[in-house]
Amino acid sequence: MGGGLCRGSDTVTDARDNVAVKNDLSKASLQDFQYEKTLGAGNFGEVHRVKHKGSGVAVAMKIVKRRGKSKRSEEKDRQESKVLESMNHPFIVHLYKTFRTEQEYFIVMELLSGGEVHQHLKKAGRFSHAHVKFYCSEVCLALEYLHKKNIIYRDLKPENLVINSDGHTVLTDMGLAKHVNIREGGRAFSFCGTPEYLSPEMIQNEGHNHGVDWWAFAVLIFEMLCGHPPFRGDSTDATYKLILAGKFDCPKHLEPGSVDIVTKLLVKQDKRAGKDDPKEVKNTKFFRGVDWVALIAKQVAPPKL
Repeated sequence: MGGGLCRGSDTVTDARDNVAVKNDLSKASLQDFQYEKTLGAGNFGEVHRVKHKGSGVAVAMKIVKRRGKSKRSEEKDRQESKVLESMNHPFIVHLYKTFRTEQEYFIVMELLSGGEVHQHLKKAGRFSHAHVKFYCSEVCLALEYLHKKNIIYRDLKPENLVINSDGHTVLTDMGLAKHVNIREGGRAFSFCGTPEYLSPEMIQNEGHNHGVDWWAFAVLIFEMLCGHPPFRGDSTDATYKLILAGKFDCPKHLEPGSVDIVTKLLVKQDKRAGKDDPKEVKNTKFFRGVDWVALIAKQVAPPKL
């Protein structure tokens, strides 16, 4: 490990709701963190579990190599931390601190120990209606929050949802998030995201707004309930053709509320629920009975995996 991290392991505690610990972390230097273990690695860099020496709190540290990166990649890294710094929501990963050296970029975040939704879904095959309703209720609140702040997420998928130690769903990875003046009709034009989750307007480069997130939200609900996304081709181009055609089949086991929400979201952007008000999504049959006030206060018990 670079940047002065050293190895070690002690008892740790939760930090998100502890004001004193959060203050300690915000004042920490890179040398105040101790390496414990590697959580993941890929083209993006590495994510490690580290411990803050003073408080004993365990956090996640994302380390991205700067050397040899393009200006566009550097801007993406800066954008992610900038977005996270402006976040304060129970279902969006919490940022504590960032560091930058000539060689590396460090993002210190909340440690999420419950595993990726993707991995749980892969193991289960598909989730029950009750599980999907709970998890997607929390995702819905996270998207509503982002959109109110004029931020389009643009990368919703099971791999970017992680379960925390309490069983709640947390949205991670703001690398593709884009600030656009949604309320004044602003649009983005960059092409990005995961093929199976892309909306028609993204594929056709028509300019997109927060509607791409509601499209992806429907794909997420469908995949969680069915074990696969609604549009699957033998190639990326074939998948895009299916998305543009807008035709998909709902398995017979889907409840009417599930069919209702995906059919209201997997449509052209000018007809898509949520384009004017997130209540258009929250008031669908799928979410009937959800206590949104209790949910955001984390007073609703998560289902067991």
